[in-house]
This record gives sequence, C-alpha cells and structure tokens, in this order.
Amino acid sequence: MTVRLSLISDVPLGALLSGGIDSSAVVALMRRLTSGPVRTFSIGFENPEYDELAYARHVARRFETDHHELVVKPDAANLLPRLIWHYNEPFADSSALPSFSLCEMARGSVTVALNGGGGDEAFIGYDCYLATVLGGKYDQIPAPVRGGLLRGAGFLPGGSPKSLAYRFRRFAEALALDPRRRYARWLTSFENEQKEELYTPDSAAQVGHLDSLRLLEAAYEASDAPNFLEATVHSDVQLYLPDDLLVKMDIASMAHSLEVRSPFLDHHVVEFAAALPISGCGACSCWSSGSGCSSINPVRLRLPPHVGSRLVDVTTEIAASRRQR
Repeated sequence: MTVRLSLISDVPLGALLSGGIDSSAVVALMRRLTSGPVRTFSIGFENPEYDELAYARHVARRFETDHHELVVKPDAANLLPRLIWHYNEPFADSSALPSFSLCEMARGSVTVALNGGGGDEAFIGYDCYLATVLGGKYDQIPAPVRGGLLRGAGFLPGGSPKSLAYRFRRFAEALALDPRRRYARWLTSFENEQKEELYTPDSAAQVGHLDSLRLLEAAYEASDAPNFLEATVHSDVQLYLPDDLLVKMDIASMAHSLEVRSPFLDHHVVEFAAALPISGCGACSCWSSGSGCSSINPVRLRLPPHVGSRLVDVTTEIAASRRQR
C-alpha cells in the first residue's frame, strides 16, 4: 500500500536504485504495481571496492527497468563548490557527493523518485547493529581473555576501509569502550583529540570544550528500549536518520528540483517494523529468515539471487541478545 501511494504522481516518476535490499525491494514492488517499465537510476565508482553497480544491474535486468547509470570519477571533487553552496553548513557525510550526482542524473528523466531510505533503521539492517550484538557477546567473555583479544587486534593489518581486515580491526579497537561510546566510535571518523588538532584557535574557543558524543549518549538515555540493540536503533532514528541521511538526500534532491519519496519511512511501515519480534529482524534477517516477516518474504523471492545472497541472517544472535536483557 505504501509503495502504491508513493506512485501517485502526475509527473514522470522513477526509482533511485543502489542495488541494496531496500531500494531493490521498492523497485520490485513498483514493477508489480505499474504496467510500463520503471525508470531506475544508479551511481557507481571506478574503485571496485566501492562500486555496486553490478547488483543494481541484476535488479534492473530482473524487473526489465529503463536503467540509467553514472560512474563518479575522481574529478567529481570539482562539485564541492556547488555542494558547499547548497548545503550551506558543515556536512561530514562524504556520500553527499554521489547523492548529488545521482539526483542530477535522475532529474534529467523524472521529477519524482522513490528510494530505499529508512529501511535499515526500520528493519535493523546495518552491519553495525550486528557489531553491537557481537560486542555484547564480547562483554560476557572473562576479562583476562578479553585483554588478550584486544592485544591481538593491534597486530591485525590495516588494509583498505572496505577490507574485512580493516573492518575487523576497527571493530576490535573499540571493544574496550563503554557500549555507547563503542558504537559512537564505529560511526565516527575522528576522535575528540584528533578534531582538536584540526581546530583553528577561534574554532577551538567556540567548540573545543564540547564532546560531540554526548549527543549520542543523550539519545541512549532518552530511550526506553528494553535492550541495548533496540536503544541503538532508537538513537539512529533520533540522530543519524534525520540529521544526516534525510538532510543529505533532501538537499541533494531539491538542488535539482527532484522530489524523493521514501516508502520505508511511511508511519505504517515503521509501526509495523516496530511491532515485529526482534528475532525476526537484524542485519536484514527479516529477508533471509522465515520467522516474523512472512509479509516481506514474497518481495525477497522476487529479487535476483545475486542481491539476496548479500543478506546475512543473524536471527539467532539477535534473539539471544533479547533473551539476556
């Protein structure tokens, strides 16, 4: 019903297709609800570690969409003056650049576009939520053993930011922190000490005494969630979603007079997701497990195997986390 309502338009309409599960599901439902081909728009990168066009192409072929692609190249940094003008404030999400280019491309063909925004928050789909559960498991290990694991993490290779070695090292280096600070460390690029080294004297005088992580801690403190995982999702809904993701896409789209609609953020969908047992969600296990999400499984079955194979089923881990609250 949500996608059906989002399709109401008297101007050309399409979809922003990342190749991930959320936008792919939206495209699958759009194809089911419309008679003609769906216009889809995807962004890629020359660096194969960051490029996911292959997944988007699989979805586009599966649903026979009118597919458009754009590869962001290193000279895209020339767009920064335009981004600075439109965002008009410090904005630290580097994906604003490809989002800006994606909206510009889409506006050449459509006036309205649907996307998969909000799906990861609603259905607990981020990898960092799995990391949160695993961090809770780590906290149950006897202290001497935990210390050995942390010392061993220091010998792990760095690698590129997308490599498994780098991600595991980043995960391990934060394990010694309080769970709330641990999650914040996984989300941020700079610690307070590093930011202080970058401040000009004037900036340091104004903000140097502030601890930006207190915003996240305050969101945790305001949450009445029954366990830490759900409190983490709550904090993202209060901060990351409205202050980063939605701002990023709203400005990028409005800069090109493109209206972007997010079916996953319809309150009916969010309320449905919130009512699900947490054993039926978690790092997209809603899509890969059979429990708790029978209404979503028909969509999953319509997706190409190449997309479905990316899903990680952590239902057991998530359910265990809830039982231990």
